[in-house]
Amino acid sequence: MTESTLSGEVIGDIAKASALVSLLLFPLALGWAKLAKQDMRSTIPPLVFMNSGFLGIPLMELRR
Repeated sequence: MTESTLSGEVIGDIAKASALVSLLLFPLALGWAKLAKQDMRSTIPPLVFMNSGFLGIPLMELRR
């Protein structure tokens, strides 16, 4: 496990920002899938839920 000096409020703000990005990307991904005539089931999830876990640690460090 790991320890963090971040408060619950800061972690909550990061979670809210992540949720907002996902919610904003969904309609864009849906529009792209329709425009490009792609299969929505295989196109939308990778666009909305991209592998960006490596960004979490630097974001947490910036909020110190």
